[in-house]
Amino acid sequence: MVLLVIDTQKGITDDRLFEFERLKKNIKELIALARENGKEVIFVQHDDGPGTGFSVGDEEFEIFDEFAPSAGEKIFIKDVNSALHPSVGLLDYLRPKKETTIMVVGLQTNFCIDATIKSGFDNGFEMIVPEYTNSTFNNDYMSGEATYRYYNEMMWPGRFAKCVSMDEAKALLAQETVVKGNAMKTLYLECNMGAAGDMITAALSEIVDDPEASFAKLNALGIPGVTFSREKAVKYGITGTYVSVKVNGEEEDEYDAHHHDHEHEHEHEHHHDHDHHHDHEHSHDHEHHHHRSLADVEHIVRGHMNLPEDIQDEVMDVYKIIAEAESHVHGTFVSEIHFHEVGTMDAIADITAACMLMREIAPDEVIVSPVHVGCGEVKCAHGILPVPAPATAYILRDVPIYGGKIRGELCTPTGAALLKHFATRFGDMPILRVKSIGYGIGKKDFGTLSAVRAMLGETD
Repeated sequence: MVLLVIDTQKGITDDRLFEFERLKKNIKELIALARENGKEVIFVQHDDGPGTGFSVGDEEFEIFDEFAPSAGEKIFIKDVNSALHPSVGLLDYLRPKKETTIMVVGLQTNFCIDATIKSGFDNGFEMIVPEYTNSTFNNDYMSGEATYRYYNEMMWPGRFAKCVSMDEAKALLAQETVVKGNAMKTLYLECNMGAAGDMITAALSEIVDDPEASFAKLNALGIPGVTFSREKAVKYGITGTYVSVKVNGEEEDEYDAHHHDHEHEHEHEHHHDHDHHHDHEHSHDHEHHHHRSLADVEHIVRGHMNLPEDIQDEVMDVYKIIAEAESHVHGTFVSEIHFHEVGTMDAIADITAACMLMREIAPDEVIVSPVHVGCGEVKCAHGILPVPAPATAYILRDVPIYGGKIRGELCTPTGAALLKHFATRFGDMPILRVKSIGYGIGKKDFGTLSAVRAMLGETD
């Protein structure tokens, strides 16, 4: 929590204000209590420009003496109503500090305090407004008292801010600050059996607060013909989640579309996504036969899906990683690349779901383990290629990977691109206070647990 003191400047901090003496007493008490309990006090001054009296260097511009900042306390200058307007710089200052709660005091109720509270609400902060710590003057339409009561008793409570008594405000400021050092919300992705888009999505779905609500949102995106579902799966004694993506009611199994060098007699279950050209022997026309360019994918993502723009950008960033790899491998321009399996609707859905869930989890840091990629060869239309496939290998350059003894393609291009996009860094699991764990179960059985494990917790 931070205490934000807005526009308490000499030119307007006087007895024309409604309940001025009470306002002055309350703000002084809260500033002192915040300092005493290690809560940051931040001041904002309004600058109307030269010649107005409210300009840097003018006496009326200076902060009221009884609220004067202590040495080292931050002061932000604004020329707009909201202290959290991007032009002020305060929002950019608060975000890296991971502050979630702002207690607001100052002037004036119906202008800068109101604008700041609504802007803070819009930016995801919990806004706290103590009683009689904001005020304004009488005007031609409303008295100072009527204005105060309109905003503090009707406009803000239960909508934009939590309006509290002075006793409640003091209790909030007096709460012991949890000493976490530089504690960060950290997500560790363990890829001991590689990674595919569906496995990452399934693992993340186990650590969101409300998986059913998250999947309802995914199914409301309007991805053409696509439905998402999740179900519990038990493999080798471990319970996790399996995610199914159906296109027009059918779940594509890409192992039907190509053949690996290992010959399993059991049903091929693992949903891996490939960007290779494969020989298809199906007599029916599956959707995944469609070959899409990067522009085609972008048209679907931006033109046919009910996605926030920032998630659209993330999905396309992942696709650009794959396109760059394909461009390098095939020696052609990105604009000429045509995606095969990774351009199908289920692959688009996997990438979109992973981006949506990651945004919901909102970790400060994502650490990814060294990636097990498998070994052997994969048979494609181009011939027999090594594992990892060339595009996957290119995506995973500068990433710690290893082959092991399991023959088969464990890390798919989509899985590799998602890991590369999300990872803050790659390495071993740090010292982590784990809060939740998720297992994203793959459909393929390699004789051992095939899963991505997600561990969410705190690191210092």
